[in-house]
Order: sequence, then C-alpha cells, then structure tokens
Amino acid sequence: MPIYKDENKKDNPWYYSFEIKDENGKWKTIRKRGFRTKKDAEKAEISIKDAMNKGTYVQQSKLSFSEYLNNWLANRRDIKDKTKVGYKVIIEQHIAPLIGRIPLSEVNAMTIESFLTKIEEKNFSESYVRNIFKVLNKSLKDAERKQLIIRNPAALVAKPRVSKKEMLCWTPEESKQFLKAIFDHRLRIIFVLAIHSGMRMGEILGLRFCDVDLTNMKINIRNILNFKNQLQAGTKTNAGNRSISISDFVVKQLEIRRQNMLKEKAAAGDDYDDKDFVVSTKYGTPYSKAMCDAVWRRLLKKSKLKRIRFHDLRHTCASLLLSLEIHPKVVQELLGHSSIQITLDLYSHLTPNMNKDAAYAMERLLDLDDEDVQTEPESEY
Repeated sequence: MPIYKDENKKDNPWYYSFEIKDENGKWKTIRKRGFRTKKDAEKAEISIKDAMNKGTYVQQSKLSFSEYLNNWLANRRDIKDKTKVGYKVIIEQHIAPLIGRIPLSEVNAMTIESFLTKIEEKNFSESYVRNIFKVLNKSLKDAERKQLIIRNPAALVAKPRVSKKEMLCWTPEESKQFLKAIFDHRLRIIFVLAIHSGMRMGEILGLRFCDVDLTNMKINIRNILNFKNQLQAGTKTNAGNRSISISDFVVKQLEIRRQNMLKEKAAAGDDYDDKDFVVSTKYGTPYSKAMCDAVWRRLLKKSKLKRIRFHDLRHTCASLLLSLEIHPKVVQELLGHSSIQITLDLYSHLTPNMNKDAAYAMERLLDLDDEDVQTEPESEY
C-alpha cells in the first residue's frame, strides 16, 4: 500500500500517494494528506481507487472559490442581465472577501454556516441574506454537476429563514381617494393601470400604444422596461406575457393619455423621440423606474394616505377583486402569476370563506326534504 508518514508533521502525518494514467496516457500523482492514522489513510485510498474503478471518482478542483465563482457567473447564459449584476455584487462584496481564497474543493458545510453567521451579523434584511445563500447554493450545485466537487455542501445547510411580511393594501375608499387626488397629473395613467389591472411597474413603463387594442378593450403585455431603461422582450415570467381586458374607464384614460402625448409631440417638434410609449417624458423618451418611483412617493405624500409601496398597488388590485368574489384563477391570469398556487398563497387570507362556501354549496346541491331524512336509525337486524 502506498501509504506514507510525514515525519516533519506532529498532527495528522499520514497520507496516501499513487500514480495513474490520465486520459492522455500521461502519469499523474493522486495524493491526499492529513490523516491521523495509517489505517485512516489506507481506508481513504481504497475508497478513492474503488471510485476510480466504478467511474464515480471526481478530481478535486484546484481553483479558489473566488476564481470558480467569477468563471461560473461569466458563463451563465440562462439569467437576465439584472440578475447577473446582482449576483456580481454579492460575490464581490460579500462572498469573496470572507471565503473567496479557500480552495473550491475545501468549501464545506461548516465553511458556509460560519460565513452565514458573519453575514447575519451585518444586519442585512432577511431576504438579502437568503439571496446571498441562493448564489452559494446555485454555484456549488453547478460545481457538483460539473464534477468539480463530490457534493454540494450548501445542500447540507439550512436555508436562512425569511419572515412573512404583512401585505399592505388600500381599501376601495383609499384607492378612490388617491385616484381622485392625482386626476390632474399628466401621468395618472400609471396609477390607473396599477390599481385597475395589477400591472407591474416594469410592465406599465414598457407598454406601448401598439400593444393596446382600444376597440376590443384589451392590453397585450409583451415587454418590460428593464433596469437599464431599455425595452426588453418578455416579462418577469412566461405567464407574465398575457392579454388582459380593461374597462371603459381605463380605455377612456388611455385615450386621454394618447391625446396628451400628441400635444406633447407637437410642442417638442424635432426634439421629440417617438418610441410609442404610453408612459414617457414630454420628449417621448422612456420613463425610468427611478423617475416613476419618485413621482409615486411625491404623490403618496401629497395624498396623505396610508404609506404603501408602489408594488402594493398590485396587491390592492388583487385584494379588491377577491373581495368582490372574483375567482382566484381569473386574478391569477390578470396578474400573470405562473401558477394559481402563488395567487392562493399570497392572498389566502382574503379568501377565508371559500371552504365554508364550498360546504354550503354542496349542501344546497344535495339538499334532502325533511321526510327523506330518518330521525331514528334502522335496526341492524
């Protein structure tokens, strides 16, 4: 057995070392140090050779964790640019400084647990800590799939918990009060669409008049305005690509917006850059999310209503519809959720009577007359 003892080491001096031919027919050394006893080294060597014979042996990567993460992110073609930017920030600002120098092959569950403890001490939000863990888990899962490591150590670590936040919505009275308060604003259509149709901010800012069918009272949601202020084909999810029906009121507001846009175009002359956006600056250029958020905060303060996020207008739309007993499947399709389960999970507190209604509906369907119901059970015999 090629088991050796390093006489210069007092602790864990035993190691195994043997040579094999690689796929090119060249000899290379397989060596592993750090065993407490000769027997431990022998067992490990037997296990490695057995894995080689079965074709399950994974050659441990010599890359540092930072090197691997940078390479992993650069070659990801299945994520959006905004997501890639977010991952890059997490890697460079949080993962690399703490555990980036550790060899990829030596990252284990204890490494990750210790790392998460340090991250949690920085008082980041629970959702941000979960996002940091998500990058670790995804990257290490890919390393396992590519056989750079034997097993994804993040799979052995409990995910950081995220407490469920209270969902804030406006009542019908609050919604009407806000819409009334902003009715003289040139871009009130933003908030009309958010409350009446539940569209996301990016969907509203990416909406063009060519996507609007006023005759048939429909909006085709096919694009979003991304974080680079560019029109991006496709929405947040595949289900987000959808057609939604709109009311007479929304149709009228869209017609008013189009008339005002034509006036702005005439006033700007050659300086107008017509991109057909429903929501735009007075010169036709896209209205960024930062600009939209600034207007929202200013109008919210002016209205003196309960403070909610812009995204909560989407929740308001859903809650108002469900309060009118609109079926959750209809709400799901309107909001563009990928499954009805998401809708039910988000708004289950708004449908507490569904089970009770189902029970009474079954009773009405199978109702028996009093004379059909025996008050005393028949004898067994």
